[in-house]
Amino acid sequence: MSENDSNRRLAKRVTTRRMALIAAAGKSHASYLEDISTSGALLHIADQDLSMFELGEPVELAVDEMTPVPGNVVRVSPPIVAVNFTGINEDDRDRIAAEIMDRAAKFGLVDPDEFAVDSD
Repeated sequence: MSENDSNRRLAKRVTTRRMALIAAAGKSHASYLEDISTSGALLHIADQDLSMFELGEPVELAVDEMTPVPGNVVRVSPPIVAVNFTGINEDDRDRIAAEIMDRAAKFGLVDPDEFAVDSD
């Protein structure tokens, strides 16, 4: 297993159906997120035109009010594209992490006490 594979598995993912735009080579495509983590995202491309996506291709992902996040395509399996983030600012990383924790706690996937800070 490569270091990249092990890093990908360490990042907690959250399932979502949020709309997003993915841009590459000057073209934008409507998509929705299958899941997202602080290290990347899995997207379904709405128009299923994956001809512009190649492994290693630099892309930008725009979700909600987040600053567009640069990344590289790591997998293409129509209609799915997987992206590994290559540059994400700390505010957006914290926002994604907070959403992941909120959804995990909401659906009983996380013990809130596990993340409590000991005040002693």
